[in-house]
Amino acid sequence: MGARFYVIEGPEKSGKSTLSKRLAQELQFEYTYEPQDPGLRERIQELWAKGQLGSAFDAFAKDRNNHLYQVVYPALLAGRSVVCDRYYHSMLVCQYLPGADLKAWMRSVPSFYREHCQVLEPHKTIVLMPSVKALEARGAGEDGGHQFWVIERYMYLQAALGDPSIVTVSGDDPEYVAAMVRGILL
Repeated sequence: MGARFYVIEGPEKSGKSTLSKRLAQELQFEYTYEPQDPGLRERIQELWAKGQLGSAFDAFAKDRNNHLYQVVYPALLAGRSVVCDRYYHSMLVCQYLPGADLKAWMRSVPSFYREHCQVLEPHKTIVLMPSVKALEARGAGEDGGHQFWVIERYMYLQAALGDPSIVTVSGDDPEYVAAMVRGILL
């Protein structure tokens, strides 16, 4: 099997960063994450709030392109598989405007994104889906309330429907989830 590009997605506090780092180390894969720019999410939210949608997408596209060309492609070309903490579907969640029609949002954002940014389709995208109770116990929703996490979970589930490259792993036990994801990667 050649080098592969895997993505681990999920709501905040779902364990994706911890799991991505752990499995990358165990399996000797390259670990990476998005966004690469630590202040990007806040900057994009500010641009959206000001109605500067084009600037927001440009900032996101620049970060994505830099990430692919500086980290992901070089690792793959060197024969190393890559595990990425967040990638394509995070845009659906991170750029979601409260009050927007979820179905319309999910149809429009990916097509706009693909027109303006480099896309490398992952071999597999694994969406971690712990229970709302587990997310709340881990501190999720402290800044946006319970409803935000329900919406985020819904969006991830909708993204997974009908796409065989997206696999949802449900569970609250980190060891069980790690074993399931390891099995998918191998």
